[in-house]
Parts: sequence; C-alpha cells; structure tokens
Amino acid sequence: MDNLNQYFIDSFAFKINDLSNHIEKGQNIYIKFKIRPKSFFDLGVFVETQRSKVTSKPILKTLDEDLNLIMTEGLYSLAIRSTNIGITNTWYLNQILSFNEENKFLDRLDFGIDALLGLGLPFVVSEFHNTAVKPISISQSKWYSKDLFGKIGISLEYYFLKKTIFSSLGLRAGYQFYKTKTLTNRLGRNWEAPEYVVYKPINLDFSGFYYGVYLKIGK
Repeated sequence: MDNLNQYFIDSFAFKINDLSNHIEKGQNIYIKFKIRPKSFFDLGVFVETQRSKVTSKPILKTLDEDLNLIMTEGLYSLAIRSTNIGITNTWYLNQILSFNEENKFLDRLDFGIDALLGLGLPFVVSEFHNTAVKPISISQSKWYSKDLFGKIGISLEYYFLKKTIFSSLGLRAGYQFYKTKTLTNRLGRNWEAPEYVVYKPINLDFSGFYYGVYLKIGK
C-alpha cells in the first residue's frame, strides 16, 4: 500500500486528521466450493473478503459562548476492503508422486500447489466523526475499483476423518498478485491526492505474502 500510505496517509490524512499508522497488513476470510474428480487435483470457486483499517483520534478545537477554548477528541478511520470471487485449483503432489501409500500417517496428509484467479471489487472508506458539534457530524468519502488478481501457494492438510465425511485441517501460504487501477468515486472521477504542486493518483496494492489455517469438509 505504498501509494496510499505515501500520498494520502503521510500527507493529507496526517495533517488533517492526525493519522500516522500505515496500512501494511490485513485479514482474509474466504470460503471455497470444490470438486475432486481425480485424487491428484481439484477444481472449484471461491468467495473471500480482504480488509484492513487504521484509526486516529484528532484533537478538535472550538470556542464556547464566552470564547473559551474547548478541546475535544474526534474520530477518524480509513478502511479498505475487497470482496473477491474466482476459480481455484490444487494439484496434490503426494498423489502424483505416490509417496504416502504405504504409511498410515502419511496417507492422511495431502500436500498441494494452489492456484487462484479472481475478480476483485475493492473500495476505500474515509470517515470523520466531528464531536465538536452537537449533534455529532459524520462525513464519509468512498472510492472504488474493479480488478483481476491471482495467487500461487502451497497447502498442507491432515485428514482426521476419512469415511463418510472427509474433513481435514490445513495450513496454507503463498504470494498474492493484486494491484488495482486508480480508484474513482461514484461519479467516475479519479482519486488524486495533492503533493506540493502536483496531484498523485491513488491506487491499492494488496500484493504480498499470505498465510493461514483452514478447515475442509467434504463428502
């Protein structure tokens, strides 16, 4: 998120809303629906959400009726989210190489190479709560994009049930390739942040390494 961090957070958001935290990591929640026509590969679709959020509490200064200075604590948040759909495929190397057929423990393990291709619908929400006025004033801005992305990774899973319902617990890790175009608002205008005498277009970069755990249930 270098573009967003440098041209928006470090300049505009820091000066106006005292936001100093960069967006460097986030959470990923996903669900996949897959079929396994052969023991050595599966194919399916997935839906997921990727998100991150940073906040600040800027000090707001106002005057009361007697012109006394009043300082209150406001709230500012910058949130990014991407809802994604796509196709996913895993090739199981242990099944291709047949190295776990004679060992009961290894027979419950699957080691695979994962590949995903999807369409992302990312957006950014900038929201400010002005607590210096009554009632509290809330202002919000949103920017959007639509982009293709991909992932490549590895997965290791252990089947603890192998009868009617095949259930496994797994670990996964890999790299995501996901960089958006310049974000736009609802009117289709590009999001550009001022830097000195020029304006810098803002886009999102979700690319990077990922890791996590998952539960698989099948029949």
